[in-house]
Amino acid sequence: MEAVVETFAALYGEGGVLIFGCAASKDTAALARILLPHFSRIIITTPGTYKASNPEDPYAAFRALRGTAESPEITLIPNTAGAVGAGLQKARETKLPILGTGSFYLVAEIRTILQTQITISDG
Repeated sequence: MEAVVETFAALYGEGGVLIFGCAASKDTAALARILLPHFSRIIITTPGTYKASNPEDPYAAFRALRGTAESPEITLIPNTAGAVGAGLQKARETKLPILGTGSFYLVAEIRTILQTQITISDG
């Protein structure tokens, strides 16, 4: 995860929009410690249905680390399509880059949602 954040920050800078979801077996506190300082908006969601997940756990882990006035806005949107829509809206409004990570399953879900939206809007 550190390499992902370093690469994203090198390409796009700090303060972007994060869409995050992971399986229940992941160390959400450790992931939150790595990710939280680099994003101004964080949306926690469900990473698909392939593995057990509880988006409330990473949401609580991220919120537990907040503490300053500069802390990011953290939102829980369990529905992945809703989280992607909210993330895209935030990114457009703020002109910030967006990253979806935490699980390959989440990235696959985001890809499917975006492909569906592109197909619908092109059709």
